[in-house]
Amino acid sequence: MASHIAASSFTGAITYWRKRALDMALAMMLLSAGIVGTAVGVWLFTKLRELDQLDLVIGLSYVTLLSAVGGMMNL
Repeated sequence: MASHIAASSFTGAITYWRKRALDMALAMMLLSAGIVGTAVGVWLFTKLRELDQLDLVIGLSYVTLLSAVGGMMNL
């Protein structure tokens, strides 16, 4: 699934690049942030799994997300 998303994004970027409609500074910033975020996420999941706290953190994050979305729906 991720390979399909990556391939679709890459071909879309090539299309925009050929049309001279691609903001390279923004693209590089998003690419670098994605790489750093992925590395930090893998490191964090590895550490949480070693501490046997991964399920707890995921559960609390999910409840927090749903609570925030529910709270914003009432505004």
